[in-house]
Amino acid sequence: MSAVFPPPSWQSAAGVPVSANPGHLGGRGVPDVAGDADPQTGYRVLVDGLPAVFGGTSAVA
Repeated sequence: MSAVFPPPSWQSAAGVPVSANPGHLGGRGVPDVAGDADPQTGYRVLVDGLPAVFGGTSAVA
């Protein structure tokens, strides 16, 4: 997942698959977490008991 940061020792020891990056890019293979930051899809939530939809990077931060 990263062309910059190498896999941490715990990830190597856990047998996590190698990176899908092409060629010589052997960075981390699996993200720690992932979230949909597309503001068009959004997350349905309740705010003070009322339904609302939030999206974008703030919703997954």
